[in-house]
Amino acid sequence: MIIPTWKELLALGDRTAPELFERGEHISNSPYAEEIRKAMFCIEGVPQIAILEQSQYDTNEVLKVHAALWNQGLASILVVTAQDAVRVFSLSKTPGTGDIGQFEKRCLIEAI
Repeated sequence: MIIPTWKELLALGDRTAPELFERGEHISNSPYAEEIRKAMFCIEGVPQIAILEQSQYDTNEVLKVHAALWNQGLASILVVTAQDAVRVFSLSKTPGTGDIGQFEKRCLIEAI
């Protein structure tokens, strides 16, 4: 059995720039170039979904990335892929004070 990648699971396998930017791609002609360099799904050049790939789920790193993206106010969703799970977080909700349990309770939309 072939396990699909996160991009295939999210129906993004055939998407390329300027819709889907992945880390390391050259991005220069966007007002959000710095943010897009982190791996973003964009609509008309505006980041909508941030994607964080982790080899193992690290809630502390997710909290830090969420806080940085929430502060910028560009994307509305953070998708975290790790091992056998995909977690979707709302970037419209404040990450809070650093309490991991409260962060996930407040911001986690779905874990698949």
